[in-house]
Amino acid sequence: MSHLDPGQAFQELGQGRSIRAEPGDLGRGQKCGPWLRYGVLRLPRSNFPPTHRHANAASSQLRSCVALARSRPLSPALAQQTSSTALPSVPNFDPPRAVPLDDTPDLAFSEVDWVVYASDLEGDRLFLGGNFRRVGPKVGSFIRADPELTEIHKDGPRIEGDVRAVAADGAGGAVIAGTLRIEGTVDVLRLVHVASDGTWQNLAQDLVGYVQDVTVDPATGVAYVVGSIDSVGGIGRSNAAAIDLATGAWTNWTPQIQDNPSFSSRLTTVALGGGRVWIGGKDMRTNGGTVSRNLIVCDPTTGALDPHDFQLNGEVSALLLHGGEMLVGGDFTDVGGISRSRFAQFDAQALSLTALQVPCDDSVQALHVDGNELFLGGRFRLIAGQPRDYAASVDLTTGAVSTFAPDLAWPTQTSGAYVRGITTFGDRVILGGLYRTAAGPGRNNLAAFDRQTSSPVSVPRRMVSNGTSPGSIEDLTISGSQLFAGGNLLFEDATDTPHLGAIDVRTGLVPDNWDAPRPDGTVKHVVAQSGRVVIAGDFDRVSGVPRPGLAMVDAATGTLDSTFVPDLSGMTVTGISCIAANDSSIFVAVRSSWPSTPSLIALDGITGARQALFGTIPASTRVEAMTLSPDGQTLYVGGTFTQIGQPPVAREALAALDAMTGAVLPWAPQGCSGVEHMVLDGRQLRVSAYLDTQLFGLRQYALGFNAVTAALTPWDPQLDEVYGIQLPRILPGRERVVIGGNFFRLAGEEVNSLVAVGAKLGRSLDWRPAIQGTVLGLEQHSTGVFAVGNFSSAGGRFRHSVAAFRPRR
Repeated sequence: MSHLDPGQAFQELGQGRSIRAEPGDLGRGQKCGPWLRYGVLRLPRSNFPPTHRHANAASSQLRSCVALARSRPLSPALAQQTSSTALPSVPNFDPPRAVPLDDTPDLAFSEVDWVVYASDLEGDRLFLGGNFRRVGPKVGSFIRADPELTEIHKDGPRIEGDVRAVAADGAGGAVIAGTLRIEGTVDVLRLVHVASDGTWQNLAQDLVGYVQDVTVDPATGVAYVVGSIDSVGGIGRSNAAAIDLATGAWTNWTPQIQDNPSFSSRLTTVALGGGRVWIGGKDMRTNGGTVSRNLIVCDPTTGALDPHDFQLNGEVSALLLHGGEMLVGGDFTDVGGISRSRFAQFDAQALSLTALQVPCDDSVQALHVDGNELFLGGRFRLIAGQPRDYAASVDLTTGAVSTFAPDLAWPTQTSGAYVRGITTFGDRVILGGLYRTAAGPGRNNLAAFDRQTSSPVSVPRRMVSNGTSPGSIEDLTISGSQLFAGGNLLFEDATDTPHLGAIDVRTGLVPDNWDAPRPDGTVKHVVAQSGRVVIAGDFDRVSGVPRPGLAMVDAATGTLDSTFVPDLSGMTVTGISCIAANDSSIFVAVRSSWPSTPSLIALDGITGARQALFGTIPASTRVEAMTLSPDGQTLYVGGTFTQIGQPPVAREALAALDAMTGAVLPWAPQGCSGVEHMVLDGRQLRVSAYLDTQLFGLRQYALGFNAVTAALTPWDPQLDEVYGIQLPRILPGRERVVIGGNFFRLAGEEVNSLVAVGAKLGRSLDWRPAIQGTVLGLEQHSTGVFAVGNFSSAGGRFRHSVAAFRPRR
């Protein structure tokens, strides 16, 4: 905190000036006589004899008086007396002392599935505004769990990206394929072997292309992969390859399967059966591209293609060997002139079609057999003429449809849902895909269902839910004693709280009593104060009630405050630039193309009615940032203006207004051409701004002004290489100031978007956890520092747009 310096005060008082002391700068129990009145220190010039001895005595007496004045707030009378003519008032503000912070974020803290544009903190709650939908702890795009889905195993690295396939390795682990990123690495991986304990090995560092599906021969430990593969180990391949899991060496298996020049061809799935490798897809070309197939079999050692033509007229997307038969699912309707709608069964040795029929009205994308029961998943809504949404089971001998009928749905009531992974464990059927459960405990995309009743199984809180569409579970399997599942954007029991969320900073979870208010558009500004949260953004309704662009909700429950109805009548508002609030007023900076619309208004903090006393700020004044003094009497504003008020008063992108009347105060810092963010830190206003280089030289982007005198302070963090138009966000502190944004260097040293600097001079401190992306908000609590924005990692760990840094232990 910046305290009143008695030496500086002595010099200013010696010139006959008044100095406003912060409550807390002066202690109690001192007799200051006429020096102290209403928190203002005032002495005439004659009170200070010019001798050095008397000056020291006066300075000493002043130190004693400063101790008393800190405990006395300004009186309303004095506030009114000085509102338009005096310098801004800055009562006590005591930022918490800096404690060392961990460089690694809290991995149990909730994240979101998209961007957080704004945040604020009140009590133990962190409020988030943005265009996200879900808030909760994330587990990545791949999980290991017990087969009952009661516990997620977190003893391995977090894997993110797009997991397309998961195959058991025969030893309690799994091989996963897709476009993968593993925590602590920078490369994009295509094929990874995950052991039962979570340790992993990159299998395809020299694979060019991508893998769509994988299967493992448990007898040989060879993994067969298909997709769009150009080469492995520098040797050309035609979309298929095989690798020895024990040695990591690619084998000589080289089936010649070409792409169709029309780009509609693809290799989708692979399985082993009958001493052959079966490959399914769409319009796959063989014999130099002259022959088209949707199902191919080949030798498991050489890759030599079998000439047999199965004559399926549509894509094959699922293969499963059971006994001596190969079960085939896809989007075909005919096999060699014989009707087979989306499902067929072949003798794995003779390659002949069997009599089993299970007609479906849409594609079959997943198959699983348990005993004599065949489970199917896909996009179908009818199976053998009976209604079944996306998942069903039949008798494997007769094809008769069972009673298993989980009630799955898609939130938009379209045909977008599907099931793409099925397995069983005891009396449970586990389904993975893109869906939500329509009944019972809400589950999304990965859920266990009772085999007899088809109901979702109630499980503890640590159930996996999914983020925003198109996030999904793309494949799953049980290997050893664990369930392995992959997809993308996986959460752990995420809360559906679109655009406005709340997190308990102590637990890192969404509070149980938070009733999501559900603004129907992006929230860009959040201010929390006195048990309420004011939000502004690109929404029209909150909780289904019309609230165009501005609303208030209860901070404890999220319930819309129906008594606060913002009065924006007579105004043509195209957007809201920023908001601020004190106990009685809400200040709103609006954007408009109409000259008659004021750029800054004050609303009653209870009703939302326009406050008539607050003067008109013309539309030509573009206000982009605001903050209030702790006593709520002074409103500091920043933006891209050169004048402000009515009549206009010249100000260079920064000004101080009387919060009651809107009158422009004489505080007038110079040299800023555009201000995007500001924060009051004791008697210093720290701002992020574009600066006049003729005045400030090498200073860039962040600086401080005395909040009373407007004098430039020594604080100069020396930021450079700021990316884009996003200027930094600043978190105040007594000894440490945290700066976040999208920058790469500070004082010539490489940093990434988040750094701590000294509170006095702005020199770099030893805390600089790298952020991959942009920080758009910073908050501080006794339990840590919280960064929000649009980023994918923090401190070397995956963190999506929210990161909590706890005190170092």
